[in-house]
Parts: sequence; C-alpha cells; structure tokens
Amino acid sequence: MTDGALRMRVFAFIALVLFGGLVARLWYLQGLEAQREELQQRAQTNVLEEVYEEAPRGRILDRNGRVLVDNKVVEVVTIDRGIVDDLDPVQRDEMFLRLAIAISRSGRLTKVGDIVDQYGDRSYGPFERVPVAVDVNP
Repeated sequence: MTDGALRMRVFAFIALVLFGGLVARLWYLQGLEAQREELQQRAQTNVLEEVYEEAPRGRILDRNGRVLVDNKVVEVVTIDRGIVDDLDPVQRDEMFLRLAIAISRSGRLTKVGDIVDQYGDRSYGPFERVPVAVDVNP
C-alpha cells in the first residue's frame, strides 16, 4: 500500500466518523422533538420568578434642603399574559370588558379597545406583565 493510499484511507475514516457524529446528533435532536412540548412547559415554569423589592430611592434635596425630587406611589393595573393566553376568546373579551368597567369606575376612563391594543403590543415579552392603566385610584 502506498503512502498516498494510506492517507486517503485515514482521511476517509475521519470523514466517516465526523459524518456519523452528525447523524447521531441529528437523531438525538429529532428524538427529543417528540417531547418538545413537555420540555418547553418545564422550561417556562423554571424561568419565571417574581421578586418584588422596595426601590432604594429617596428624596433628592438641593444644598439648601429643599426637595427637588420626591417619591410618589403609583398604582398600575397589569395583565399577566400567561393567564390570559390560556383563556378562550369569549372569556378573554368578557374579562377585558369587566376590566375596562372596573378601571373606568376608579376614575380613569378606559375603553375595551385600548386594553386589547395594549395586550396585543408585542414590545412586552411573553413573561412580562402588560400595563393597562397607570396611576389608578384603588
């Protein structure tokens, strides 16, 4: 056997091993594809953790002691997409209507269309709460 033929066989063996590795990896990924829904649900439950902390802010005073900036407590009404996405369209529309009525009764006139538009805004991620009304009286 010549030196060139030996090199060609070694190269063919390495190429075959690498191709076999790719096929094995593809089979592994496709085998897991059947379990994708279950794994996706498990991943979503592991990702989301809500931690509420008091903001470390306070008054900002000028050199004479006058208040330049003060804190204000603001109530915000939000929608949790994880809960609302599970509702059927009729239940979702009824919930939006009840929410618009409740917010309007608190002194801030709100239309159902405004809530639907805000809910449909994709600038908020799937795990973020969508603000519907800001500075609402409880």
